[in-house]
Amino acid sequence: MKICFEGIGTFNCEENQSVLELTLKNKIPLNHSCGGNATCGTCRVIVKSEIKELPPRNEVEQEMAEDRDFELRERLGCQLACYDGLIVEIPQEEVE
Repeated sequence: MKICFEGIGTFNCEENQSVLELTLKNKIPLNHSCGGNATCGTCRVIVKSEIKELPPRNEVEQEMAEDRDFELRERLGCQLACYDGLIVEIPQEEVE
């Protein structure tokens, strides 16, 4: 599977690997102050690929999204599993 980070490049990802795990493996700067537990919201990414391909948020991510008024395309990198063709943007304020 391949995932594209806008302005950075395309990377291979493993099944069930989160976007955050992929960034850590490939040294792509993305904040993650809670260690991937979906409690801080600092690993927020913007999905640029088709919304219809996007898996639903899990319960933890949904709660964070509601608390922070996330748009549909705003997802937590620690909770979003990579899938083939996923295109994401890392907002500038989310870079370490």
